[in-house]
Amino acid sequence: MLTVHRLHVGLVSADPSFTLNPEEAKAKAIALTSEVFQGFNVADTQGYWEGKAEPSVIIAIGIEPIDRQKVLDLARNLCANLKQQCIGWERNGFMDFVS
Repeated sequence: MLTVHRLHVGLVSADPSFTLNPEEAKAKAIALTSEVFQGFNVADTQGYWEGKAEPSVIIAIGIEPIDRQKVLDLARNLCANLKQQCIGWERNGFMDFVS
């Protein structure tokens, strides 16, 4: 049985060096995820961070429990490449924030 992990990823950044628009950021998130996992789902959402709405995606990945580190590494990679303060990592009904 696979465990479902969901990464909650913002598509805008407060970092002035981040120049991607939300659609480009989404494409980058999909490309980075594709480098690690063959299959996953992406849902467009509207997230809120520090009281402000922002376009976001939720990336859902079904994995064997042994591959948990791959998800954590992906979350860190997404955080760095999309210039986010953190990425929400949801699994088994719990949420952590990865930076």
